[in-house]
Amino acid sequence: MTKAPLNKAKIEAEEWFVRLQSGALNKHQMEEFQRWYHLDDSHKIEFHNVEQDWKALGQLSKEIDPNQFAPPPAKPAPRMYNAFFRYGLATAFIFICAIVGFAWEHTRKPQIEEYATSVGEQKSVTLSDGSIVTLNTATKLQVNFQQSERALHLKQGEAYFEVAKDPDRPFSVDIDRGTVTAVGTAFNIRKSKHLASIVVTEGTVKVEEAKTRTNLEPAEEKVTVNEQIEFDGNGLTDISKVEKPYLLSWKEKYLAFDQQPLEDVIKELNRYLNDPVRDVAYAMKQVKISGTFDLSAPEDALNALLLSNALKLDQQNMSIY
Repeated sequence: MTKAPLNKAKIEAEEWFVRLQSGALNKHQMEEFQRWYHLDDSHKIEFHNVEQDWKALGQLSKEIDPNQFAPPPAKPAPRMYNAFFRYGLATAFIFICAIVGFAWEHTRKPQIEEYATSVGEQKSVTLSDGSIVTLNTATKLQVNFQQSERALHLKQGEAYFEVAKDPDRPFSVDIDRGTVTAVGTAFNIRKSKHLASIVVTEGTVKVEEAKTRTNLEPAEEKVTVNEQIEFDGNGLTDISKVEKPYLLSWKEKYLAFDQQPLEDVIKELNRYLNDPVRDVAYAMKQVKISGTFDLSAPEDALNALLLSNALKLDQQNMSIY
């Protein structure tokens, strides 16, 4: 296979353009450029193309009009070392264009980061603005920080946000049904298929419904410390008071219950189990459960729940009776 010939006129045009932009040409070099420019129409075309490329990149320091100079008298061919110099400058020009293009493309695109936890896993991450996010079990979070805003998307699961103060860049979490916005505060969001709940532990957040074709005037609420609001199938619910220790005990790696039905307790514990309980006998569903259960070993927590309440587990069907 033969290689395609180099476009000599293009390379020479790039070299001359770089040298002219530098403003370092003496009288003899300028005459040499004029001679090259008027020697062939392809030289003029390639020189014009290079100039347009530099304009597109925003790198043009001054306009150049080669036609203002009359072609000088012919001179002997340049020495060999000048040819090497030209090719070197052309290579440098191509390299500079590549760097500028990469930098422009890199800054143009938003930098999106994603964080996730598996079932039973919890972890904390410090974001570029200093905010700290603690992800609970089976959670997916997308972060897209820009100059004017700090945009996040909680795709699934639960996360606790400790927001660094930055009044010029609101901190907004999209939960599909709506948005939670804060400046410097702390709050928890738990998102499931049909429900999303927001609990504020510090400061105040603004909670807004998403605008849709059927909801042209979305509701908006301000939620403050020890208050909770939810998104259900009908939109935003009323604000209610909450007891933080029970709702956020997961951050301390335990679950706390106070006279809650066994059915609800199992649903909560299932979030941390790789092999979840599939069924609870009808007669047992409303058994009241109180106590704390260690999340560092979810399977052990399930066994402790069974033993302390005289319950049995069918291992084959993963059903409690």
